[in-house]
Amino acid sequence: MKRKLEEGWSFFKLKIGIKHRLEEARAAIEIRRHLGAGVALHRSGAIQGGNIKTIKMGGIAPTVHAMSVCGALGLNINLAGKVAESSIAAAAIVQLGCLAPNLDWGLNITNHYLAEDVTDAPLLIEHGTVRRPRGPGLGVAVSEAKVKRLRLT
Repeated sequence: MKRKLEEGWSFFKLKIGIKHRLEEARAAIEIRRHLGAGVALHRSGAIQGGNIKTIKMGGIAPTVHAMSVCGALGLNINLAGKVAESSIAAAAIVQLGCLAPNLDWGLNITNHYLAEDVTDAPLLIEHGTVRRPRGPGLGVAVSEAKVKRLRLT
């Protein structure tokens, strides 16, 4: 069952069958711009962590702030982008992951779902691991030729 909380958090009640009875486990599923509800849920013992997305937070700086709050509260973190983002967005998520106080619930990038990326060297996931890009800025270089060819207008 999904419930939306007024300040932008939502959580799922997950039902787990153990020895013919059901127990409830709760986990914050999406941390958004307003952290107050999440702090209150943590204080009540209702959540163990959250899923942080840069697009939901409003950018990189608010994402870093949310990760810091989660870290200070001892909450588990899942850091994620959007489905089928380019290696540019994936590189931003990976760089943010290097700053996270923990990634106990993982880091999710999905550039590998694209038929073609806008970089000449897309980020690769190998054996469940992605390396932090080492180039300037986010660490990836945009292919201007690919952008020009793939542009819709």
